[in-house]
Amino acid sequence: MDGTRFGELLRDHRNRRGLTQQQLADLATVSVRAVRNLELGKAQRPRQETVRLLSEVLRLNDSRRAELESAAFAPAAGARRGLVEPVAPPAPTTPMVGRLAELDTLMRLLTADGHRSLSIVGLGGIGKTRLALELAGAVYAGCGWSVLWLPWQGLVNRGEAAGRLADLPVGRLLREAADDPGRALAALGGLIGNRPLLLVIDGFDPVDGYAGDVVGLLQRCPRLRVVVTARAPLGTAGEQVVPMGPLRVPAASVTDVAALAGVESVRLLVSHIHRFHPGFRLDAVSVSAVAAICRRLDGVPCALAHAAEWFLTEGPEDLLALAARNPLTLASSPAGTGGLADARGQFGRSLALLSPADRRVLERMGGHRGPWTVADAAVALGQEGGGYAGTARAVHTLLVHGLVRETADGARRRFTVLNLVRALIDEQAARRAVEQPVGGCLRLPVRSG
Repeated sequence: MDGTRFGELLRDHRNRRGLTQQQLADLATVSVRAVRNLELGKAQRPRQETVRLLSEVLRLNDSRRAELESAAFAPAAGARRGLVEPVAPPAPTTPMVGRLAELDTLMRLLTADGHRSLSIVGLGGIGKTRLALELAGAVYAGCGWSVLWLPWQGLVNRGEAAGRLADLPVGRLLREAADDPGRALAALGGLIGNRPLLLVIDGFDPVDGYAGDVVGLLQRCPRLRVVVTARAPLGTAGEQVVPMGPLRVPAASVTDVAALAGVESVRLLVSHIHRFHPGFRLDAVSVSAVAAICRRLDGVPCALAHAAEWFLTEGPEDLLALAARNPLTLASSPAGTGGLADARGQFGRSLALLSPADRRVLERMGGHRGPWTVADAAVALGQEGGGYAGTARAVHTLLVHGLVRETADGARRRFTVLNLVRALIDEQAARRAVEQPVGGCLRLPVRSG
């Protein structure tokens, strides 16, 4: 950001309106310290929302607003000279719902705290890529950093990651090293050298065995920062893990339409429904079923997106009944298209990463009715769970992997297994029961009720 130019413009517009810094801050609902730092050029990354609020309070016309925004989000002078290539990250195609707390945390870790290795981890379809896009755009536009966006599966699949970088040196390098992602990362280190850069590796799979190559890249390039999105942590030295859980779901006790409409998961589901059912409105008739669907689907973004597809042919009450029978059905695309279409495959890949001990805790507590504490889990598992310490470690792992979520249940930390995960565990157990012969006969699952 050209802080001096932005500060001068802001001060000039404020004086023209006859406002003090305190009055401008109050009207724009920001702190007077923020206004002061912006005018002095000390604030290096004003939020887009802050610039919008200031522009509205100052009653800027379109040209002056554009001038202020240009000064706010322009790269710092010389910040991108000599980098690999000043390529902007991919532009998001959808608005980000919620996640502001996570975005603030990531920005602070990268900038103020100086962490060089961040891993955004969680279930497939939880929104890791969307958050990483927002983060990359913020540091590119607001901090003057150059960003290199690297889809890991594209790199593994014979250099498809070159994509939009095809005509640039880094794109040619990735294609040439396509048969060996480790060699590609090493060669990338030679290209980056001591230049400042943010590298985003999207969809990294620790199982591929290249985590050490990421560490080597960081060691070779002292001014490089790496953000990885993955289902599980890399497990490397210096890695700062940021778990990403589901969106907030509405409490069963809340029935007010306006209050429910503001809950993140409800907002996201309704926005997706409008793509298939433009006339849909959240009202007193539909709101309870919509809220219950969000709870049954745990607030998982990809599950909500697929549930919206079902609204093309079914009403909210019918879909709630479908989710009550098996939420995995509603969480999968009825058209069967898209990379995240199959909820069973998405969650199954996360379950496959667990150790047998972690899996035992998940399965045992998946059958627990109501929220539970680590102490409850330790009692339920007994010595099988490795005592309190072993159980606490397992619960920590399950939280990081996004298979368990914390519930708002008073002062004590209480948890619950996701409904979607619980349904998949039940399906897998039933399938194993069918496949295992007993006394020469097939064992059939028996369900009570």
